[in-house]
Amino acid sequence: MNFNGSKILKKRNPMKDEQKTLFVGNLSFNVTIEQLEEIFGQIEGVKVEKVKIPLDRETERPRGFGFVELTSADMVDKAIEAMNNKEVDGRMISVKVAMPPRTDNNGGGSRGGYQQNNNYRSGGRRF
Repeated sequence: MNFNGSKILKKRNPMKDEQKTLFVGNLSFNVTIEQLEEIFGQIEGVKVEKVKIPLDRETERPRGFGFVELTSADMVDKAIEAMNNKEVDGRMISVKVAMPPRTDNNGGGSRGGYQQNNNYRSGGRRF
């Protein structure tokens, strides 16, 4: 309720309803795509569509997390309940709904200062 006694309605996130990808954190560096697919595939009523374990650009070793995409969003809660805080290859993994990929193009860029290609200054103090 807000200050005048009326109820505050939460907006539903339509992306969450359609989200069928899980983030799996704290993975051992030894866990393979095949192992992760097998582990999640053993959960009754859960079907795995694909698995991705990102690699470090420089070392090409796993980064310690992965993504498991299920065939249906209806399976997400069951998979999280079955696997969150479970031990896999000697480590307690965390499983949650993956955040949708960014679409805002705010992934970095200039830190300010002189821009040679545009010949203007940005950032810093202006006098």
